[in-house]
Amino acid sequence: AAPLLFVLGYALATWGAGTEYVQTVSLTIAGGVTRPWDMIPLVVLMFCVGGIFVIFHKRAGTMFSLALWLSFIPEIAAHIHLAFFSTAIFDTHFYTAYVLILIAYITRLGGLSLDHSRAYVEIGHMNDQLREEIAERERAQESEREQERIYIDLVEALPIAIFRKDVDGRFDFVNQRMCDLVRLSKEDMIGMTYKDVYPEELAAEYQKVDDEVLRTGEAIEKVEPYRGINAGKGYVNYIIMPVTNHKDEVVGVRGLLWDVT
Repeated sequence: AAPLLFVLGYALATWGAGTEYVQTVSLTIAGGVTRPWDMIPLVVLMFCVGGIFVIFHKRAGTMFSLALWLSFIPEIAAHIHLAFFSTAIFDTHFYTAYVLILIAYITRLGGLSLDHSRAYVEIGHMNDQLREEIAERERAQESEREQERIYIDLVEALPIAIFRKDVDGRFDFVNQRMCDLVRLSKEDMIGMTYKDVYPEELAAEYQKVDDEVLRTGEAIEKVEPYRGINAGKGYVNYIIMPVTNHKDEVVGVRGLLWDVT
């Protein structure tokens, strides 16, 4: 479409330039205006430069908005040449006007190119920052995974049965010693409650302790004989502690049990 428009425009300009009337036309009216039809764009441009494009540049603040505003200076000068001094096609003022218009177009293109280059550089900087942030996040995640591995290794190495339960009373973490104590696997215990692990009366007693910790937010420690499947094996010391989130809200309990026979 663009080449077709260019050809049509060039043909129209060539036809107009070759027309005898257009070549010889010279109108002079009051005030020294030789080409009154060029007064219209001159007035429009002066209005835009003094109003619309000043506001546009203040709001946009880009090189293109500045170049657009500055480009109207040579374009206004071009229309002054055409409106007040040019008396024929291709006279000196005619050529001067179109050189000034060309300068105006180059100024706009330059501003657009500078904005594009600056945007390209800024995008490059943003991509670099994003890659660094991603790398930093990956390092942090790897560090967290390493800390978690160390924590799990420590928990598994301690001679203590450890568990954690949510506010609904379901196990969401157990170490191997806890599993050995109740003779269940980790996979089976996750999601279970006391009722799934202990006899009903004992489960209710243990749940009552958990409920007290959830209500008060304070730890409870007791020493008692083994009961349930381990009854008669000696004594166990256990501590039930609250688990809190980043808002210091109690979101579960944590239990530690070890033999004190």
